[in-house]
Amino acid sequence: MRKVNKPWDKGLLQVAKNGRYLVNGDTPFFWMGDTAWLLFHKLTIEETYVYLRNRRDKGFNVIQADFMEIHRW
Repeated sequence: MRKVNKPWDKGLLQVAKNGRYLVNGDTPFFWMGDTAWLLFHKLTIEETYVYLRNRRDKGFNVIQADFMEIHRW
């Protein structure tokens, strides 16, 4: 099993002092994200784990999802 680096191991995720990019501690943070807006609404817990492992294995470090589905029709 490969070692997975946790983001908080290097420090807080924050905006760099120059305001132009994100840093994780002192290291620039590249936001390699995927959007899964309905992840928590459409998938079972098992399907969610499969999806998240797949994204991790492909190098994604951010998943953007919606915790509260709001219908406005």
